[in-house]
Amino acid sequence: MQHAINISTRGLGLTCPNPSVGCVIVNKNIIVGRGVTAKGGRPHAETIALEMAGNKAKGSTVYVTLEPCNHFGETAPCCDALISAGVREVVVATLDPDKRVSGKGISRLRNSGIKVSLGVLEKEAIEVNEGYFKNKLHNLPFTTLKIANSIDSKIATRTGESKWITSKAARDHSHMLRARSDAIIISSTTAINDNPSLTCRLPGMIKYSPIRIILDAFRRVPNNLEIFKNVSNIPVWIFTSIPINEKINQESIDLGVKIINVNNDRFGYGVNLKQVFSSLSGNGIMRVLVESGGNLSSALMNEKLIDRLVIYRAPSVIGGDGMSAIESINVSSLSDRLQFKLIRIEEFDENIIETYKVL
Repeated sequence: MQHAINISTRGLGLTCPNPSVGCVIVNKNIIVGRGVTAKGGRPHAETIALEMAGNKAKGSTVYVTLEPCNHFGETAPCCDALISAGVREVVVATLDPDKRVSGKGISRLRNSGIKVSLGVLEKEAIEVNEGYFKNKLHNLPFTTLKIANSIDSKIATRTGESKWITSKAARDHSHMLRARSDAIIISSTTAINDNPSLTCRLPGMIKYSPIRIILDAFRRVPNNLEIFKNVSNIPVWIFTSIPINEKINQESIDLGVKIINVNNDRFGYGVNLKQVFSSLSGNGIMRVLVESGGNLSSALMNEKLIDRLVIYRAPSVIGGDGMSAIESINVSSLSDRLQFKLIRIEEFDENIIETYKVL
C-alpha cells in the first residue's frame, strides 16, 4: 500500500476534479500492474493498472488508495473492471467521501466474492488527497498560504521591493507547491505591483502550472500584464464584483479569461472570500495555493479559509518599516489568536522552510 500512496502523489495538481489515486496490482509477490489517475481525472488508476497487468490480474491482490467507484460517470465503474478481471483481493486505504460511492464500492466487491480489506494506511492516503476530502465534506478547497519573508516576518521593504528575499533554491521549492496545486490565487495589488506570470518555471514543468486566479473586486488589473500572455495554455480566472458586461471584463473575456461575478465582502474591501472559495470548490478546484501580500493573508485568516501555512524564511532583517507578511487579524487577547501545529522544518541554501497546519 505504501507504494500505491507514493505513486498517487504524482497526480497532484493534474487530476482535478477527481482525486489522485494510486493503484498497485500484485500477483505471486510480483508487481504486475500499477497506475495513477490520469490528467484531467480519467482514466482512473485501477483501469490503468489493470490494463498494464492484463491476464496477470486474475487471482491477484489489488492495493488502491481510495475506494473503487461503483457508479457510472463518463466511464464504467472501476468495480466492474476489477470483477471482470478476476482479482482475488482488494486492499483499500480509505472509503470515498463522495456520497455516490462511499461504502457502495466495497459492498459491490464483497458481494461479488472478492475479499476486501479496508483502512490500511488510511491516514497517509487521506493526507495525499486532503483537497478532495475537504471538497466533498465541506464544499471548500484545501488552501495553503505561502509566505516568503525575512527573519522578522517582512515580505518587502518600505518601498515595496521584494525580489528576492529568499534564495533561488527556496524559490524553486515553492514552484513545486505550484505544480501540486489546482489553482494559485493572488490579489489585484500583487498582480499590479509584481506583474507575475504565476507559472511553474522549473525545467520541463510549465505544463504543471495551475489555474491562475486574480481577486479583483473593482477591476483594477489592466489586460496587458504578463499573466494574460499565455491564457490559451494556462487558464486565468478573475473574481470580481464588476458586471461581466463592463468593457474591461469583455476585453478580458476576448483574451480567453474566465470572469466570475461574486459579491463584495462585508467591509467593502474586496470580494467575498467565502463566496469565492465556495465557487472554486463548485468548479472542482481541490487544492489552492495563495501567494499574496499581508492584506489578503489576514483576510483569509479572518475568514478561517487557510488550512496550511508554508513560510520561507530568509536569514535577513528588514525592520519595522517593512511590509508585514500578515496584517491585522483583530486579536485582542491571546485566547483569540490563531494556532498552528508545526509539521516540518526544512533547510534550502540557508533558507528555512516551515510548514504548519491550522489547529
